[in-house]
Amino acid sequence: MNNLANNLLELAQVNQDVSTITFQEVALDEVIYDAAKLLTTKHPSYQMIFSFEGDTATSQPSLLVKGNKSLLTTAFLNLMENACKFSQNKQVEVTLGVNTEGATVTFTDQGVGISAEDLKHIYEPFFRAENVKKIHGYGIGLPLTHRIMELHHGRILVSSELNRGTSVVLQLPKLF
Repeated sequence: MNNLANNLLELAQVNQDVSTITFQEVALDEVIYDAAKLLTTKHPSYQMIFSFEGDTATSQPSLLVKGNKSLLTTAFLNLMENACKFSQNKQVEVTLGVNTEGATVTFTDQGVGISAEDLKHIYEPFFRAENVKKIHGYGIGLPLTHRIMELHHGRILVSSELNRGTSVVLQLPKLF
């Protein structure tokens, strides 16, 4: 119940006055690491596999975004936790990439997947796909992550196939 209450408070907070949220220069690789550390503390059996896409020599400035570290940590934590929770192997691949427009963070699992019909509803608070109703959750993580991406002028793209897995791509604009 404590987890549900905290998630509801976070969802309410990001839907309130955005002028109260502070944005500063944030290093995405550090936020991903912090979220992974939080997740493995909570669930030691969960595994993250990290990789990088792009030229590491020129990527460092591109890994910086204007953001709220706490909110981004929440978004990354939600996606890593979902990937592990809904996968038999309790594992997620996290790929950090850079391009001319900014940075991408991709979370890929080999889990139960989401049907095409259910994909239409994943950003609705409390929505739970039919095939995961027996797995503990509240249906708040994806709507919260979606709102966090909106606040960061980013995008979230979800692709999934039943019994094959899900891929979630977060696109964040580069720091100008």
